[in-house]
Amino acid sequence: RKESSAASDVYKRQGQCINDTLQKVIEEEMALFRDVVQENIKESYQTLTEKSIALLRWASSNCPKVTYALKTDDDMFINIQNLVNVLRERKPTKAILGFKPPNPSPFRDKGSKWYVSRKQYSKDRYPPYISGTAYLMTGDIISALYNSTRYVPLLFIEDVYITGMCREQIRAE
Repeated sequence: RKESSAASDVYKRQGQCINDTLQKVIEEEMALFRDVVQENIKESYQTLTEKSIALLRWASSNCPKVTYALKTDDDMFINIQNLVNVLRERKPTKAILGFKPPNPSPFRDKGSKWYVSRKQYSKDRYPPYISGTAYLMTGDIISALYNSTRYVPLLFIEDVYITGMCREQIRAE
């Protein structure tokens, strides 16, 4: 998704708005409701993996007994009632749920937004992974996923990295 230059200019400093008024509003929201987590990560497509690792770190430290965690893009619609029904029926454990793209292969075209060189990822196929548009993790794998990020070489394609490579490292569904 392409951002307007005005929107992307707001987030030039690491994890904070360059607009001091907006940053103050965010800090007030955090202080009042404790519902915002702000990390020191530059806003960029290339840093999605870092942001997801920060999510795993925060959830591991602050929500050790959480049953599920849903990661979704801000432009996705989630049918919560349907999701709850699926979870009640399946009662998944040690799993990441969502859409699994078919034929997961790295893009080797240098003109692609998703271009991955052989140096970044040497294999011809990615491990099976769940699309980053929306995925649900069971709480019993969040800490293990986070811990695996210490050993799995970083790849900027967040969904492949977290739900594919790290999931494979911890042998989760």
